[in-house]
Amino acid sequence: MKKTDKKKDAKRLLSLIILPYMFVVLLFFYGRDFIKDITADNDSYEIRYQEDVTYADEDGKQEKIDMTGGQKIYMLYRNGDYRGDVDINEFDMLDDDGNTDYRYCALIQEARGFSYTVILCAMITLIMFIVRSLKDGTPFTKANAMRIKAVGILQFCLAIVPGLVVFLMKFFRFSHIRSTFTIDSLYMFIIGFVIMFIGQVFDYGVKLQEDNDLIA
Repeated sequence: MKKTDKKKDAKRLLSLIILPYMFVVLLFFYGRDFIKDITADNDSYEIRYQEDVTYADEDGKQEKIDMTGGQKIYMLYRNGDYRGDVDINEFDMLDDDGNTDYRYCALIQEARGFSYTVILCAMITLIMFIVRSLKDGTPFTKANAMRIKAVGILQFCLAIVPGLVVFLMKFFRFSHIRSTFTIDSLYMFIIGFVIMFIGQVFDYGVKLQEDNDLIA
């Protein structure tokens, strides 16, 4: 075996090891935060908002400068630790007793992010296999056509599953819920149809490739 072939095999093996490792690490962090949200008390969470940012000018005087265009920035804290900016509309929902539940809302956000991550990881894995196959010769293979269609199906899942997870979690906890599907979901559906169309084009390319091989 030539040295160049050995290097290519080593690179391929390394990519197969690194990519799953990165996915596992990413899912680990999501899982860790999810467990912390489950074990924390509702009283551990707090929503703060910020309108102005104060700076000191050259003379040492304090001057308030509006950095948000009049919009309030809502921030979620758990046990005093900053968790990130949030949409207050996703955290002001009331249960049957008229109470809010910041902890459960944080769980909803984690579940949505986790579902996004799992689907995206599967899509990226399939795309990596497609890219690797391009180095071996023609891209028009049955395997690549199946992979592209699988990516299209996962794109549809990306448009549906996270929103469905959020809807179901809200449905079982809160008395009044808002729609979880947005215009972004529609865009994802359109992208899914485009990917499926590309899969059909690849199917046609596979047939042409097979015909050319028979003629040759």
